[in-house]
Amino acid sequence: MNTRPRLQDDLSLLVHVAELYYELKLTQQQVADRLGLSRPAISKLLAQAHEMGIVSIKVRHPLSRAEALASQLKAAYSMLDEVVVVPSSRELELSRLRAATVAAAYFEEHLEDGEVVGIGRGSTIFALVNNLSGRQRLDVKIAPLTGGLGDYDAQFQVSEMARVAATHLGGTCYHLYAPASVGDAATKQALMSDPKVRDTFQLWDGLDWALVGIGAIFQTANPDYLRRVREAEAYSGREVAADLCSRLLDSLGCEIPEPAHHAITVELSQLGQARRVVGVASGATKSRAIAACLAGGWLDILITDEFAAEALLKLVNQPPGGVQLSLVST
Repeated sequence: MNTRPRLQDDLSLLVHVAELYYELKLTQQQVADRLGLSRPAISKLLAQAHEMGIVSIKVRHPLSRAEALASQLKAAYSMLDEVVVVPSSRELELSRLRAATVAAAYFEEHLEDGEVVGIGRGSTIFALVNNLSGRQRLDVKIAPLTGGLGDYDAQFQVSEMARVAATHLGGTCYHLYAPASVGDAATKQALMSDPKVRDTFQLWDGLDWALVGIGAIFQTANPDYLRRVREAEAYSGREVAADLCSRLLDSLGCEIPEPAHHAITVELSQLGQARRVVGVASGATKSRAIAACLAGGWLDILITDEFAAEALLKLVNQPPGGVQLSLVST
């Protein structure tokens, strides 16, 4: 005789516990007493109800200006097809997660069968791909847009993020086993002509989507990266304002030349030909970097938070030459 509880019995218990706790406002101990269970068991059941989507909690900020800020940004940056602003939190990680979650939902809502998707780097894009719901598409191709940064960026390796996205969407992942940059042109040419990764590079010429983070230069603590930035500034006489797919931009959104840095990453001209480039970034410290990407016309859709939106709007009437950026090592 099979005494294992049936799935519907398990679900019924989860729903019952959630109803008693959230709707009848009983304490966890009162729920435990009523059902003849321990209080820790009730706590675990409530957590499971959250994980399974039986319970959904939404925190509404009564002072949120998200919709108004989105309208103002859309008016200020008419080249953007769409602007989405999410409520900010004092917890920066939560603001990032909100922007990433909304970006994931927007992307999945508009993604169609057979499209080619490029994945950028960074913690926000990492959160985005991990919040894809798993609604599968036919013949979707996923490719990283840049090589890796080694141990320093181990948690956010772009090839791994592309693989996760492909798993969620049921698509095909095209890997890029290469660093984001090499020291000489010959090495770069050899890597880009390798048959194992050539298909990935070819996908960059026909992107339907590019999901990109926006790097604020002064936030990095990578000494090699900071040295690269200083060398680029010394060579060009221009200040670095942003990092877009491992390409350094000035405040006008123009790429800064780097003779000692040979990037293995999508060209900005290829990014400019993509049907939709979705930039996702949060926090006031990202505002200058976002402004640089917008000045260059590199984004079609911007998803950000209130703090970044408010800071970005303050820059709108400021002439490009008046934007003073400083490189701060943290």
